[in-house]
Amino acid sequence: DLMAIEAWKIVPGAKGLAVRGPTGLTTAPDDHLNLRDGVTVAFWLQAEKKPGNWQWPLLKYADSPNRNYGVFLNKDTGVASFTAAFERGDRSYAFGVSSGWSPWDGQWHHFAATYSAESGAVILYVDGRETKRELVNGGRLQTGPDGVRLGSSYDGALDEVVICDRALSAEQIAALAAKQAPPAEGLVARWSFDDPQNPGLDSGPHGLHVAVARNEWLSKTAERAG
Repeated sequence: DLMAIEAWKIVPGAKGLAVRGPTGLTTAPDDHLNLRDGVTVAFWLQAEKKPGNWQWPLLKYADSPNRNYGVFLNKDTGVASFTAAFERGDRSYAFGVSSGWSPWDGQWHHFAATYSAESGAVILYVDGRETKRELVNGGRLQTGPDGVRLGSSYDGALDEVVICDRALSAEQIAALAAKQAPPAEGLVARWSFDDPQNPGLDSGPHGLHVAVARNEWLSKTAERAG
């Protein structure tokens, strides 16, 4: 059953219901997730302070050599960073843009990251406010055949996960942090987790539902994350 989320708990969320790990969820591979010219990833998270492991609220990378896009929490500090592989620039596969902010206070927070190949800028937002802007000038994003993974090795809850194929504006990010619906233009996927019978349902345009990830994939992702 694609909708089954056996190893996750359904809990009260930032908006409606949410899911709590630590077992990861994954989509099937899909071309709509292979983003090249721009990306926005946004979600609510309630993270627990558990040092020692790299935690991934969202990641598109497992068996391919390229991190298309993702967000990780530092294993020692919990500081959230956006990571991606770019066509231009001599960067490590583990390159990340740090927000300088950690969600390890046990409270619900909204986090968002955008990248535009046209502008070359990565912009990070916490609770609707810009916290970091870095000009990476990386050109287009590299991608691979993997699906998106939610909550890989992540101890905490996720709610209202949104992926868009373009960099949303500051006003649009602020609207998401105000618990408004994402804009239809460029929407790739949206997981709200509000249907307790089908919590993995994607209400976006492509039906990219999530299910419990295979343990060997989770282990492989965790090994490569550091």
